[in-house]
Parts: sequence; C-alpha cells; structure tokens
Amino acid sequence: GEHAMSHAHFIIWCGQRAIMGEPVVVQENVKEFPKSALQLSLPMHEWNAAILDPSSFGWPVRRERQFMIGRHRVKTLGFRSLLTTFTSMMARPLGPETSWDIFFWQDEDSDELLSELEW
Repeated sequence: GEHAMSHAHFIIWCGQRAIMGEPVVVQENVKEFPKSALQLSLPMHEWNAAILDPSSFGWPVRRERQFMIGRHRVKTLGFRSLLTTFTSMMARPLGPETSWDIFFWQDEDSDELLSELEW
C-alpha cells in the first residue's frame, strides 16, 4: 500500500545502522511513530524518546516531532538522564520580536537575502 515504500526505506535504514554498529543513532519522525519499531529492529540499542516542538526553543515554528536517541548497549555507557529532561533545560521562550528572518543568516543588506525573501 501507500506506506510500503516508507516501510522499505525504514528497514533499509535500520539495516545500515545495524551493519555500521554506530555507538549513537538519532532518529527523527512524526510524533506518532512507534518506539517499538526501533526497539524491535535495532535491539542492540537502548532507545530514549522525546516529543520536541521548535517553538520550545525560540523558533517561530509549531511542528511537533519525535526524536529518538539510541545508544549502543555495548559501545556506550547508559543514559544519565531522560531526553525529555535534557531538552527541557534548553527551552527558550519565543520572543515578541521573533520572526522568520532568523532562518536567514545573511547580512541584512545582502542582495542574496533580498532575492531569497522575494522568491
């Protein structure tokens, strides 16, 4: 069906992670993505998840995403804290002066910035 191709990509991605044996893996997905899919596909990793929204970090965007960090059970030490605890320490309020221009890192007088904004 419709999800067969994305499922195939996920299985390939998991296979690559297993072959590489990376000590730490970060996976970002929709917030409804089942944590069990990673736990079953990559059991050599311990998984920690958090739902993050860019607006919590001062970005003018509301788009919740699930971030999962897997640590290799043999190649790394255990997690010292949950991902949700760590990310709450990084929270920053969205200021009243915040706008989309924070996504552009060019000088305000740059022709490149103006052409991007006009586009």
